[in-house]
Amino acid sequence: MREKLVAQYTEQAGEKIAQATQKKPLSQTLLNLIPQNPLEEAVNAFNPEKANGRLIAVMVFSLFFGIAMTVTGEETAAPLKELLDAVFRVCLKIIDFALMKSAVSRPGSEVAPARRFSSAPGDEARSSQGP
Repeated sequence: MREKLVAQYTEQAGEKIAQATQKKPLSQTLLNLIPQNPLEEAVNAFNPEKANGRLIAVMVFSLFFGIAMTVTGEETAAPLKELLDAVFRVCLKIIDFALMKSAVSRPGSEVAPARRFSSAPGDEARSSQGP
């Protein structure tokens, strides 16, 4: 088994070692942080077949985008900020749906914690009687 794995990955390991030993200038490294197509990089960021470790490029682009929005001024960035806020709220609603589904699929999973922290009238009497 070991020999099979060694044979399979030896060539790839040699290529990776050779690639790692080649130094790139700092300017090239910084240019590699800027994505050529930010949308494509964002879509494929978690796709192992296409990602190529470019998630950092998406983060750098987002940082530059936020800085540019801040510098352009409130009146110019306001419509875009409202759009992004709406997208954020929709994403939160999707998360709410997912949490609701998990509560429905496992009934009673949050009843005990809710009962423990409840402050409804009469809870003191129930909590003193035990479960």
